[in-house]
Amino acid sequence: MISKRIILAFCAASLALWAAALPVGGPSPGLVFDARSHTVRPMIGIPGAAYLGAAVVSDANAAFVAPDASTVLTVDMSGGVAIHSGAKASSRNRIVIPGALGNANLVAWAPDSNSVAIYSGTSGRAQILVNLAKSPSAGEAFDLSALPGTVSALAFDGQQLLLGVTSDNAGGVYSVTTNGAPLRIAAATAPSAILVSGGDLYFADRSARQLWRMQGFAGQSAPTLFTGDSGVLASPAGLALSMNGKQIYLADAGSRKLAVYDVAAASLVRSQDLDFTPTMLARIGSAPVLLLNDGGAQDRAPIYVLTDAGLDALGVYFVPVHVDAAPLAGQAAIPR
Repeated sequence: MISKRIILAFCAASLALWAAALPVGGPSPGLVFDARSHTVRPMIGIPGAAYLGAAVVSDANAAFVAPDASTVLTVDMSGGVAIHSGAKASSRNRIVIPGALGNANLVAWAPDSNSVAIYSGTSGRAQILVNLAKSPSAGEAFDLSALPGTVSALAFDGQQLLLGVTSDNAGGVYSVTTNGAPLRIAAATAPSAILVSGGDLYFADRSARQLWRMQGFAGQSAPTLFTGDSGVLASPAGLALSMNGKQIYLADAGSRKLAVYDVAAASLVRSQDLDFTPTMLARIGSAPVLLLNDGGAQDRAPIYVLTDAGLDALGVYFVPVHVDAAPLAGQAAIPR
């Protein structure tokens, strides 16, 4: 058991470091899609004493927040796709994108957040939406229905789509560009999460319980085993790079753990048991905060976020989602 004094110390360190990274203008680290109310809502306050505020976008069947929170991609109840731009992402800044796939279930943002790749498992097609900041438009859709399995993960480096395809015989990571057919660049039976970090690519294989790395993947380098820690890797739900670039975070739905890996040493440096099932690992704005779940269907169930302010200040916090709630504190500290 972690003593109350240690938990409070972690709270203080995390809040101080996180607050230092906040932009001038108030403690709101980003935007969150609340699937239960079909709204996009700002997170108000500092993790550990925060809640979701009133909706800035309503009537969304699905919504995907850019990593810097500059734009939000929404799909409305009729399947229409729109971009909401600006700091508040309100309906007044809504631009409908004609020709965009309206039933996308996987979305991956480019590093600059000005373009986004979307994939529809229903139609087996993918598409790139570009110029999101000023004049959003939809590119020609890729027909990927001939891929030899189920698309289970998606990443986008701004130039090519990277798809994780689950298949016993032909699974792996496939690269798709506007100029050619899908090309398998790495073999894996069940890739469930992909991370692009500069020129490197990481992917988790749920079947083998392994995390792989491809250094200089654009040059089609061979993948090398990063870690095979089966105690954590059961069903990876998301991968993310720390803000300082020194750690990789992995949220695992199967083991209900959060793992922290050292990039240089390719080793596990910390892990934490979670009392909820993580479903993602995504940044919600420029502050060091990542979203771990959407709260699910349970009424008033909290969402959970990870603070990313250095190893000594990592923490997992719950955030109440009901609009009329006062700020509540909650943390599960990561032990040293």
